[in-house]
Amino acid sequence: MPSINALEFIPLEKTLYSPRAGEQIISFCQSSQIDWATWQIKVRAWQQCLSHHQEEKWAVFHHDSAEFSAILFALWSLNKISCIAGSNNPASTADLGNHADGFIGQFDGHISKPYLQQVDLDVYNTQNLTFEPKHLDAEQPIIEIFTSGSSGKPLAIAKTLKQLSQEISSLEQLWGDELKSVSIVSTVSHQHIYGLLFRVLWPICAQRAFHRFNFEFIEDLANNLDSIGDFVLVSSPTHLSRLPQGLEKTFLQNLVKTVFSSGAPLQLEDSQRANKFFKTAINEVFGSSETGGIAWRQQHNDQYKHWKTLPNIVFEIDQDSGCLKIQSPHLPSDNDYLTSDLAQAIDQHSFKLLGRSDKIVKVEGKRLSITAMENCLLAQSCIEEARIIVLENERLDNKRSEVCAALVLNQEGRIALAKLGRLQFSRQLKEILLQKFERPLLPRRWRFVDAFNRNSQSKVLHQGLIDLFMQTIPHVILPVIIETERESDSSVALDLIVPKELRYFDGHFDQHPILPGVVQTHWAEHYAREHFKFSNNFVGLSNIKFQQIISPGQQVKLALTLIEKNDTAIISFAYSSSIGKHASGKLTFS
Repeated sequence: MPSINALEFIPLEKTLYSPRAGEQIISFCQSSQIDWATWQIKVRAWQQCLSHHQEEKWAVFHHDSAEFSAILFALWSLNKISCIAGSNNPASTADLGNHADGFIGQFDGHISKPYLQQVDLDVYNTQNLTFEPKHLDAEQPIIEIFTSGSSGKPLAIAKTLKQLSQEISSLEQLWGDELKSVSIVSTVSHQHIYGLLFRVLWPICAQRAFHRFNFEFIEDLANNLDSIGDFVLVSSPTHLSRLPQGLEKTFLQNLVKTVFSSGAPLQLEDSQRANKFFKTAINEVFGSSETGGIAWRQQHNDQYKHWKTLPNIVFEIDQDSGCLKIQSPHLPSDNDYLTSDLAQAIDQHSFKLLGRSDKIVKVEGKRLSITAMENCLLAQSCIEEARIIVLENERLDNKRSEVCAALVLNQEGRIALAKLGRLQFSRQLKEILLQKFERPLLPRRWRFVDAFNRNSQSKVLHQGLIDLFMQTIPHVILPVIIETERESDSSVALDLIVPKELRYFDGHFDQHPILPGVVQTHWAEHYAREHFKFSNNFVGLSNIKFQQIISPGQQVKLALTLIEKNDTAIISFAYSSSIGKHASGKLTFS
């Protein structure tokens, strides 16, 4: 368990060369700890290795935060640029091959440029390495962060040492006294600017120990608390909006001192739920790769429910666009920066966000506001999330651009989709859009999904949206659950809507489709296993009766009862609706 004394904050540009105790723990995991002396040896070894290469711009990816930080500081000490790759998959590696001069760390895919995967500390005889202080040009870019542009193509955002140092100093000024010397753990990657600052660079400057690896799930964190001690959690809406139910939280609540979240705004109810879950403050940080941090808030606390600017940041609302305009030491220049975020000033230091400004594209020679179309769809009570993208003609078989709509439906929407079918449901949405948009601008392709694919920063992945429309429409194989009534531990009733586009209606029959009996028994088994939690093997059917057909879009009730005898489980099931009984029977498992 890491333990360090509360020590002074050291600016980023002085960190590498400032004296500190060699035994001080800088990073740790369940099985090991890395002290300052060992970490410096790693930096020196990477520095010595890189000094034999003339390449100036290096792509960096490594899962180990300690190794990753050593690589960064070695590059910076040689005035080389580190390109922080958001991903190490083959496609990202290929893109970086056109940008970087070399690669360091853990990449997938073919690499034709210099590739340094690791250094052997013994080979470089680290005891004899010198590490003399060197002047670092604070005004020159030392790092590039990659973020997705509107087209989905990664864009490089350059950062200087001065920008990073000033932002870290702002964070320490705001939260340093509260954090003191607690350890830092994270569920977000250090390969993005938020994780880089909060879980690696800020802790190094403030002499706080940080965990070497990501916790993919809150449950994983809860299972490793004995190796952590008091901690600060660096997280995101992806994790905080999906907190595990039933987890024993007492030990977790006793150790966590505060929680940070960034990448996207938390929903109010998620902030309140996370506050109750951890019993500590949930600090949201607002900003972007381009701007750095801008403001923070605590929605569960009325005193801080609006966005409040970070230290030394000044804002105003642009009169022409209504967007937030800032002056910030985290920017590359002293010029005003106009964001794309619509905002309303609360007072001199706080504001309320009103959404993104219009994203304008041209389709068939006509201008389309993507934001306006998304907002129009979100105004419908059945839609939870909406994303509009325009697929360019080279991606499509018909060689023309198309507007595409991807929607996450709530319970009301899922029921309507099941009853009406995709064609009729999307037609109704088009009729609504026609009240505001010309017909050529209406979406031609529609996808209805349970959730959008997001990264660890809670950003909806643009490529994930594209992939939705490149794939065939998935087959529906289960009904939509309207309501679940748990009468006892051995009895449950489910109100179901049978989707019109259920795959089992294909060919059964063309003119008058009906739900096959075998599917009804399959659903009974599926939901029985889900609700009664047994793993016995199916051995037979009995008392099977099919009295009335079940048609597409019909609403029925499925009643399930569990009868256990020795090692045998018998499931009694019955389908019924307002017109009477449809089917019943028993399934035996042993």
